[in-house]
Amino acid sequence: MENGEKQEIYLPQFVADILTHHGGLVENGEQGLLEFVLPPAMAATLKIAEHGRLNFTYADIAGEAIDASYDSDLFTNIAHFFQEKGKWATATFPPYEPGTEKIVKTLRERLSLTNAVVSVGNIESGDIFYLLVYFKYAAFSDERQEGIVGVLLQEKSLSTAEIQGNGQEILEKLSQGEVIPPCTGDDMGRDISIACKVAEGMVQQRTEDLVKSLERRLNRDVKRVCEYYETLKQEARKSLEKKAIAESKRGSLTENLEQQIGDKLHAIGSEQEWKIRDLISQYALQVEIQPLAAVRIKTSSLIFHMAIKRRLSTRKFALSYNPLLHQLDRLPCEACFCPDGNSYYVCDEQLHIVCSNCLARCPHCQKQFCRACHPSGCSKCGK
Repeated sequence: MENGEKQEIYLPQFVADILTHHGGLVENGEQGLLEFVLPPAMAATLKIAEHGRLNFTYADIAGEAIDASYDSDLFTNIAHFFQEKGKWATATFPPYEPGTEKIVKTLRERLSLTNAVVSVGNIESGDIFYLLVYFKYAAFSDERQEGIVGVLLQEKSLSTAEIQGNGQEILEKLSQGEVIPPCTGDDMGRDISIACKVAEGMVQQRTEDLVKSLERRLNRDVKRVCEYYETLKQEARKSLEKKAIAESKRGSLTENLEQQIGDKLHAIGSEQEWKIRDLISQYALQVEIQPLAAVRIKTSSLIFHMAIKRRLSTRKFALSYNPLLHQLDRLPCEACFCPDGNSYYVCDEQLHIVCSNCLARCPHCQKQFCRACHPSGCSKCGK
C-alpha cells in the first residue's frame, strides 16, 4: 500500500466498510473518490460534514473533497470507532513439524558464523511464541510515501523477519479461545523496542528510491544556485576591475572602494549559503513510524539446540522452525536485530551474535568492538 494504485485498491474499501458498518451510506465516485452520507453522531465523531466526498489520491482533482490518506485527520478519527479493539490480541497458530533430516543437512550452511563454529545438539518439539507487530509509516518532503510494514519476532531467540504484503495468509490461520500466558512487562517492552528497530530499517529500505530522487533534485538545484551566484560574483569582480581602472587613471584609487566590493562579494556569498540551506530544508525527508497493532502468537514446532564455540568459550543457543513462514528462523543480530541476512560474527566478550556492521571498527580509534556489548559507543575511546 505504498503507491497510489495500491491505495485505490485497499484503503477506500477499508474505509467504506467501516462507514457502512456504523450506519453510513457510501457510493463509489470518480477514481479515488467515495461519496458518503453519515448519521449526525458518526459525522461528529469523524469531525466531518454529514455528506461529502473522500479523496484517496494526492491529486487536486477532488475540489472540496476530504483528505483520506493514512496520516489524515479522518484516518486518525476513525480509530475512535475501535477504541482498544485490534491494538493488542493473543492467538494460536496451527503447529507444524517438518522432517528433520533435510533441515539438518543444510542447517550448518544456513547458520554459518564467520569467526565461530556451530554444532547442532538436541532437537525437540515445543511451544514457541511470536510477536507480530504492524506499523504505519509516512515519509514526506516535497513528495510523499506511506504504507504499512509488519515485523515478526520470535520471543526466545529474538529472531526477526519481515512480513511480506499484509500477512493475510498468517492472519487467516490464527484462532482464539485458548488462554495464552501473558508476557512480562519488561520482555514486552524489549520486544516492541526491537520490532521498532526492525521497522525503521524496513522503512529505510522502502524509501531508498524516494531518498535518491530527493538527492538528485537537491544536487540539481544546488548546482543551479551555485552557477547563478557565481555569475553574480563574476559580475561584481568585473565591476571592481572597471572601477579600479577608472580610479587609477584619475590617480585616486582608494581602499574604501575595494572594501565596498569585498562586502558585496561577502553578501552574495552569504545569500548563496542561505539559499542552499533553504534547499536542504526543502528536500529534507521526515519519517513518522507508529505502531498499529500487535498479536502474540502461540504455536508449536521443532527447536534446534546448538552450541556456538568461539576460541575457548561456548554459548548455548536455540533456533526454531517457523510454522508461520515455513522456514527456519534466521540468526538474529543481537545489536540491530535487522533481518538482512548478511555475514554474522560472534564477539569475544559475551559471544553475542552480530552482523558485520555491528562488529565494525570505530571510525575514530579503529578499534573493533561489539555494538551489543557497548551500545553507547566505542569501548576504547567512548565515541
